[in-house]
Amino acid sequence: MTNPILIEKRFRRISKELNLYFSSRNKLYIIIDFIEKLQKEENAITRYSYLYDIHHEFLTAISTIDLKYTNIQFIRRILSCFDLVKQSIPGIEKRQNFQEAKLNLIKEISKLKITLDTRSIFVHSHIEEIENKQEYSKKGHTSINKNYVNIPILEKEIILSKETPRFAKVIQLEIAVKKSDHNELIFPSLKNEKGLVRTIVASQNYLSKNFRINRRNNFTISCVTDNHSVVIGESYELGLTILTICRVTHFLNLPRVYTIHDNIAFTGEIDETGNIIPVNSETLYLKIEACFFSDIEILVVPSINLTVCKNFLEQLSKDDIGDYKLNLFPASKISDIINEEKIIKQTLISPARRLVRKYQQNKILKRTALLTIFVALISLLLFLTIPINKNPVNFSLMGEYLLVMNEYGQEISNIKIGSENVNYLMGVNNTVLFFDANNDKFNEIIFYIRDETSPLPGNSIICYDVKNDSLIWTFESKRELLFPNNPVYSKKYYCREMIIDGKENNTKQNLYALTYNDYYPSILFQIDLITGKEISAYIHPGHLTDIDIIDLNNDGKEEILLAGVNNSLHSACFIVLDKNDVFGYAPHSAKYDLLNYSNSEESAYILFPPTIIGKRYAKNISWNLINDFQIDPNKKLVRLSINDGNLLIASVMPVYFITLNFALSVVDFNTSDVYDKLADRLYSEGTFTTKIDQKYWKEYEKEIAYLKR
Repeated sequence: MTNPILIEKRFRRISKELNLYFSSRNKLYIIIDFIEKLQKEENAITRYSYLYDIHHEFLTAISTIDLKYTNIQFIRRILSCFDLVKQSIPGIEKRQNFQEAKLNLIKEISKLKITLDTRSIFVHSHIEEIENKQEYSKKGHTSINKNYVNIPILEKEIILSKETPRFAKVIQLEIAVKKSDHNELIFPSLKNEKGLVRTIVASQNYLSKNFRINRRNNFTISCVTDNHSVVIGESYELGLTILTICRVTHFLNLPRVYTIHDNIAFTGEIDETGNIIPVNSETLYLKIEACFFSDIEILVVPSINLTVCKNFLEQLSKDDIGDYKLNLFPASKISDIINEEKIIKQTLISPARRLVRKYQQNKILKRTALLTIFVALISLLLFLTIPINKNPVNFSLMGEYLLVMNEYGQEISNIKIGSENVNYLMGVNNTVLFFDANNDKFNEIIFYIRDETSPLPGNSIICYDVKNDSLIWTFESKRELLFPNNPVYSKKYYCREMIIDGKENNTKQNLYALTYNDYYPSILFQIDLITGKEISAYIHPGHLTDIDIIDLNNDGKEEILLAGVNNSLHSACFIVLDKNDVFGYAPHSAKYDLLNYSNSEESAYILFPPTIIGKRYAKNISWNLINDFQIDPNKKLVRLSINDGNLLIASVMPVYFITLNFALSVVDFNTSDVYDKLADRLYSEGTFTTKIDQKYWKEYEKEIAYLKR
């Protein structure tokens, strides 16, 4: 997770999701998922920045969550993220919200009765997620991974203070069957060779006796596990034997096939004749516990161990830790399991299907038929995928390419832009547009390139001729601005959104590119669509987050609507520009003076100050911000979504909504769930004495400043 664009994209996505979920548990799942991915970020400053923005919601969710029906695995994830926040944000353990979250977490953990004589619990080591399974089979034998059995394997995961019991983990073990010259079983890299020999012989004896397997049915079995190095005992033998027998029935042309049901686990040793040998009772509790806190529904155990297993299961069931259901199934020999319908599913194979399978085993006929079908399919696909209409109207992003498609979704062309740019374009809106720039009745594609190592010019807007596979023009989004009292050091301006104005009485259309600096200025570039030359630029002392074009006053001419924050005046702002007045520098204070630029001439400029909540956190938050706005042209309304805090990086903040009519007068106020809860808490605590109600909003409306209207 070292790509900052991917981090920001994921951060923006979860910020929107958190506003949708009212449940603390759902929010906590979303936040923990992001924090766990953030742990892989090597840059400490980046990690701190995002953790600082998200930790408020994380601690709030912990303080309000009920963990009564939460499993141990989720507790571990909470603890891991809790430790990361503590380590990454200096002094946070002294803050009240951190201490409250910690006390609530200890209180909730105590309900689970995980600990013995103390409520202190901490993570000793994390289990690494297996991202790519390795297949340990001989050359020429590839695992098809179509069936698996869960084997409980002991693995030290959690240490409780003063004592060090071990918790078990349920892992997956898979096998696959392939045709070979000899009957053989392959169990690569597993350490217990004696146990494997017994498993091999027991499987072959049972198959020979019950399914009459002979030399004509040659097969190879390969074994794959997601953590093979920990298979050091002998209790996996029973599960592996049952799995082997079931997979072989799928491979051979038999009247019926056997499949292990989902959520079944096995523990038990086995001898060569198929008798099940009891397991060491000292390890049984750990295995039952592992299955108890997993999705396992049935654990198959040796019959001799049944009494001990029942006692262990009763101990776990007495603890009030949730609604877990684990059943025990005793067995003394292989046939007890194979013939049990709760464990093994038997499926009859019709004579027709058996005939087809027999045909499939004939290599020459099979290869000939497959080759014929393959050639026919390729011919059909080529016919269907030849683009009839080559006018580009849509796009998709994949790998390193921008895929250009016609109105039927058929790919017309692909443009290599590099993986960094693909990731960037996936995270932003309206940075890929279509327009007939050279009047040849075929659209050109207009898109933004950020990464300067890409095959196309970096940090530029590109107009590309798909029909002739050539560049028409490039526009470099770069501008050197001189702020004598508040200098900006970067000349680069990254594209946030692009929009093309509508056709007005067949007048010339222009491109508008909304860009931002790494620091504070935003620039709206007005660009000639035909030549790619700059017509004019509107500079704003603060980030502009959204843009749209609409005819507000119904005079047949469109206006440009902008929203964001004015850093200079410390308020969220909403702006209306005439398309002929896209120039100059927006309203600002002396600290933000700009050399060599005249003042702008907006049709309207409105400032929305922070509410009482934003002012309460003024020491940490300098200003509020309009995150986006939506236009309802039928009702002639504009709805502003305002985050009551600094949101240069997407964050979870109290949000309130202001609805304006097309005359820009206030019609209504609304608030989000997060805003309401925070307002109620601060009022009940006595932090402020003003209750946020209709009376408050009427007073707030008087504070809205119309600099221009």
